[in-house]
Amino acid sequence: MANKLGSNPWVFDTAAPGVIQFQSDIRGAHFEYSNYTSQASNCVIKDRNGKVVWSATGKADLSLINSHTIEWLDGLVVDTLTDGVVRLYFS
Repeated sequence: MANKLGSNPWVFDTAAPGVIQFQSDIRGAHFEYSNYTSQASNCVIKDRNGKVVWSATGKADLSLINSHTIEWLDGLVVDTLTDGVVRLYFS
């Protein structure tokens, strides 16, 4: 599978070391982390300046992890994604 950025939500299943640039900042609604395989699974999402926007670590019951509401994103880097899928919903 490959990262899909063509519709809402954006779906990431692999880390992307490069910055995903936008024409302008976008307003994110929230992230979801799912389909991971263990409590040790994790993801780290940063902006273009290296600031962590959101991170998550797997739960013992492997349930869906939701972020709180996020706001404007200045670029996006999927810095770490050990396994599973991260979805970015935006408005």
